[in-house]
Amino acid sequence: MSVRCGLAKVAPAALAATFATSLVGAALYALLAPTPPGSLSHDWALGICREAGGLIG
Repeated sequence: MSVRCGLAKVAPAALAATFATSLVGAALYALLAPTPPGSLSHDWALGICREAGGLIG
């Protein structure tokens, strides 16, 4: 049994799932990274710019 869905119906769900996964990953990284700036601290400005680029692209 195959279900036929057009690309226009599937693409928004795939993009939303990718975005949600990215947000969860960033949140987990922020929790696991040390609080003081160091080699593992998150660069929030870079992360937000990349997320915005992902949304726009």
